[in-house]
Amino acid sequence: MEPMTGDGQMNAGARAGRLWGDLMALLQLRLRQAQGDAKAAARRLVMGVVFGLLALVLLLMTLPLVVTTVILALATAMPAWLAALVVVVVLLLAAAGLLLMARARLRWPGVSLIRDLRADWQAIRQRLGEER
Repeated sequence: MEPMTGDGQMNAGARAGRLWGDLMALLQLRLRQAQGDAKAAARRLVMGVVFGLLALVLLLMTLPLVVTTVILALATAMPAWLAALVVVVVLLLAAAGLLLMARARLRWPGVSLIRDLRADWQAIRQRLGEER
């Protein structure tokens, strides 16, 4: 029972207490809702990753079938061993090209600090020589 004033109204302290309690209940409700939303988002993320990995596994499983299909298609125009050899050579050339591109992208450029400091020192010396 809340303290009432003489005319049946709640006093300020009771109103403040009730407001505080309502605020806390609202905050707790919002926190529970946020937790539920976070769990649902995490579940969606995990399921997305699982489906993506399954798709990748299936894709990797189809690669040998694609290679076999190409070999069999070429075998209608040439001996089967030659068809297989052509496909292997093409795949090796593609892999070598990709490795060369990867190597070019991953090559360590080295530390340019010494080179940069020398260039700065030369520029400073040249500038000082011009001012004399």
